Amino acid sequence: MTTNPITDKCIELYDEGYNISAVTIMRSNPGKLRVSISRNNFVPLGDGGDSLPNHRVTIDRDKLPDGVTLRGYDRCEDYIMELSGNDEQAAASIIDVAKYGKAIDWAKFDGDTADYPHWLTKPNKWLKH
Repeated sequence: MTTNPITDKCIELYDEGYNISAVTIMRSNPGKLRVSISRNNFVPLGDGGDSLPNHRVTIDRDKLPDGVTLRGYDRCEDYIMELSGNDEQAAASIIDVAKYGKAIDWAKFDGDTADYPHWLTKPNKWLKH
């Protein structure tokens, strides 16, 4: 275990078999940070429902013609966690995740919407090749 709960969660998810492709931290409620850990894995289509994401196509598996099979995969949802903290703690946390996760770099994105600022890193340590 490390002293960073985000790093610890990345390690835990990796040990469960997930690839961690990105970690994003953004402001949430006052004094809170929203952490999104992108799991670069796929689950069999249908485990999350029969509707394809971002499409208006619904698949009725009970009415497929004879000889037609259906296979496909959906991307895993991001793992979301909320932590207490401020901008300085977000920056320190993302730097720690980047270092421990052997990321090439990390970034802070500023802007004028509710989604900003946010911090991003793409660790390499937790990708299974």
